[in-house]
Amino acid sequence: MGSATARRSIRDAVARSDKPAATFGNGVTMTVVNGTVVKIPHIQAPAPCPVGCTITSTKLRLTQQGTASTGNRTLSLYRITGKWTESTLTWKGRPPQDATPVATVTVNGAGSDGRVVEFDLPDVYQSFVDGEFVNWGFTLESNNGNDITFYTSESIKNKPELVTAWSNRPETPTDLFPSGGALVSTPKPLLRWKFIDLGGNTTLGAIQVQIKGSSAGWSAKTGFTSPTFDSGVTAAGKPQYALGSSGYAGIASGGSMWWTVRHRDGAGLWSDWADPQQVTYSALPVPTLNSPGPTVNDTTFPWSWSVSAQVRYQLLILDGNGKQLWDSKELTSADARSFTQPRGVIKKSGSDYTAVLRVWDSTSRQSINGAPAYAEVRRTFTYVDLAGVAPVTDLELAISDDLSEATFTWARSAMPDQFTVWLGDEQHAVLNGPDVFLTGTTYQATFYDIPPRLTHTVTIKAVEVDGSDVSKSSKNNPTVDVYLDPVGVRLVDTGTGDAVILYAEDGQDDIVTSEMPEISERFEPIGADVAVNVTSVLRWFEGTIDNGILADLDTVSAREQRARMLAMKATPLVPKVLVWGRNAVPIYLSKVNVVDENPAVGERYKVSAAFAAAVPSPEWELS
Repeated sequence: MGSATARRSIRDAVARSDKPAATFGNGVTMTVVNGTVVKIPHIQAPAPCPVGCTITSTKLRLTQQGTASTGNRTLSLYRITGKWTESTLTWKGRPPQDATPVATVTVNGAGSDGRVVEFDLPDVYQSFVDGEFVNWGFTLESNNGNDITFYTSESIKNKPELVTAWSNRPETPTDLFPSGGALVSTPKPLLRWKFIDLGGNTTLGAIQVQIKGSSAGWSAKTGFTSPTFDSGVTAAGKPQYALGSSGYAGIASGGSMWWTVRHRDGAGLWSDWADPQQVTYSALPVPTLNSPGPTVNDTTFPWSWSVSAQVRYQLLILDGNGKQLWDSKELTSADARSFTQPRGVIKKSGSDYTAVLRVWDSTSRQSINGAPAYAEVRRTFTYVDLAGVAPVTDLELAISDDLSEATFTWARSAMPDQFTVWLGDEQHAVLNGPDVFLTGTTYQATFYDIPPRLTHTVTIKAVEVDGSDVSKSSKNNPTVDVYLDPVGVRLVDTGTGDAVILYAEDGQDDIVTSEMPEISERFEPIGADVAVNVTSVLRWFEGTIDNGILADLDTVSAREQRARMLAMKATPLVPKVLVWGRNAVPIYLSKVNVVDENPAVGERYKVSAAFAAAVPSPEWELS
């Protein structure tokens, strides 16, 4: 609610019947009396409020000077209808005025200095603000000869005051949504719009929504004539209206509605009705998710679904807390009704997950709150290994002399389609059965990319694929603990399996310098006390290898390692594995440089390179 008090802008002068040609515009007091002598103060007070506002209260306050005559008097204000000035006002030259008073107050007794006499004038000042009348002020007249005197605007103290409170009515609703003939996927959409109120009590107090089958019979002042639905005046704190929880019957499939709205602010002032907007309802297709079912028996499984019409689809996996683990992104296809889930998403046996299928048809719809432009179906499922699949047996571990590689040997009576290797509850690798076959019923695989200096419980599971391409993973498999502690920094070529070992010079710090960079921007919201960093990208390890030394080892010479290093330089698009600290990270190498350190003391080479992780971090996902 806006309010203001006017004092200095008020002007006043007195017209006296006993001195018809004299002016009295500079006195510090003004007397009003209607006796043998008539004295009529003229007072002009401009409204201290914005043009176009709605006045909720206006009071003209006059302060008594000294003691008035004994007795009572009725004081009235009459609206002046012609121009006048303080310096030229005389009894003979009085301006015209209305015959009916706009405000009347009875003042009893003599009173005392400082008594306030107050006139309520909201309606007449509203007419001034609206431009209905020009504000030439008022005459102040008494009904008898009991005089009373007030301080004037020339007084040092107790000047006349005009105290006004007002409120602007809210703007007409804008940015109606849905609008413009939009197609939506629900017969009862959530209606939203923008509420703007520029002055006074600017809180939203109430709304009213009307719906009709056409835009005919609408006006900004009255809304629709004979609407098919009217919400009535509804208290609201947000500029929105949920048709789903109203008595509205809904749009027929393929049909349209026109809707309009008005809103009321905290001062009780209504806006005009918004321009009506057309909305059409088009029913979504209804997909059926056939697979996955309530359980899956491997970390990869087939998706399958049926739907009458489709142009795009999207698949999501959520964990038990609803966090998104995987997103296929929107895939364009009118014919696809199946998809094979990639490995590496489903990780924990016995845990619940949610499969989400979204399908778009060829109809272009607006997405609105609670009614997206796609059809969605969800299913909660559990990943469970199967006791019916023959497990791995006789799992054994051998660690290389330099503690850098782990070789696992195991047995299984029949060769499965695949084996999966797990570090704790994280799937680490997928092995094709024929690729790791050793002899008879024995299989073997060597790993150089197990994070070192940490103890890992390793499980190897057998995976069989049935005639329906459904994968099933074995249960009750043996486990073994592995701990690697390689010397130096290892760099392994994933294409060939060749490795090099880099040492630091005596007294040199770690030769690997790494960071986990991010891309962010500093954002300063208007009116906020603090700035916000908005991060758009998180990356895994990036860094450099500086002055690593290749030297002769028992198993491989410095010269051979140099050849391996140059071979890695020649294949920049083939991922390498960098092992340092507690990390074993797939990377891409760049800026590889290999030089003789000091030919006079034997074959030793210095290596420098830059690297960036070849896969996203397994530990976070920026959503």
